Amino acid sequence: MRIAPVLAAFVLGAACASAQPEPTAGQARRLLQSQSLLNKAWGAWYAGASHNPALREPLLAALRRARSLSGSARDSKAYAYVQALFDALIQIPGVVPSEVILPFEANWRPEILILLSRDPRGAENDLLAMRDNAGLEGCRTVGVNDQSIRVHTLLIEQFPQIFAGVIVSQYAEDEDRRAQSTEVACDIGGAAGEE
Repeated sequence: MRIAPVLAAFVLGAACASAQPEPTAGQARRLLQSQSLLNKAWGAWYAGASHNPALREPLLAALRRARSLSGSARDSKAYAYVQALFDALIQIPGVVPSEVILPFEANWRPEILILLSRDPRGAENDLLAMRDNAGLEGCRTVGVNDQSIRVHTLLIEQFPQIFAGVIVSQYAEDEDRRAQSTEVACDIGGAAGEE
């Protein structure tokens, strides 16, 4: 008589164990291989939620394949998928190669800055290029936005000598332009006074 309850408990336990959800890492890998952007986005979410560094490479491979989606509209499934990839990469510790993320700079600049900040010494040229691509010119930029402040902060913290050199050279260029514009103004003023 006692065997029946033990057997029932064993069968119930086995049934519950087999119904356990797939481990997060396995689920992430499987979903990242899907044809559906929605499933791929869920795969990226699971990868980020796992915080498993072993999933960084599958995420980077997915981001490489998604390069053609870099210009997607903000309200599209493609944009949501790429956003999920960036979110997952941010959740997983470690350095991300800049050549994989920089093609997405136009739409995912804050995320790229977060990822580049993990290895600012290795990303020095990329940070300078991001500053130049945005039309930012050192501290003399008027109407500086949050992203340009982040770029400048990273540059100042990690490369104070280089950043100071950039500012000095920009100041010299400004002085040359002012001198040239003053000469032109004097020529115009002198010509007007002679009439």
